[in-house]
Amino acid sequence: MWQIGTSPMWLRSWNSAEVADGAHSITVLVRCADGRMAVDTISVLTSQSGHYNAPARKSGDNVNAIGAYPEKGLLGTQLGPNRNGRKW
Repeated sequence: MWQIGTSPMWLRSWNSAEVADGAHSITVLVRCADGRMAVDTISVLTSQSGHYNAPARKSGDNVNAIGAYPEKGLLGTQLGPNRNGRKW
């Protein structure tokens, strides 16, 4: 990985054309100078044909919601204050 300038952001390229179709996991392990560590993993879906069938979505205000994502601490249980939590 390469640090982007002096920012806290890092970059790593990944050529998805070199892997089979399907779900893949990319894991990053970070170790600080003082020995502390953190790990993060994301899932990536690849399709060499270039075709992707998006999951079905219901119409409404939450059309762009990602839903629960427990791996990232998003439990999908928050009830407000927003339109999903109570009727206005």
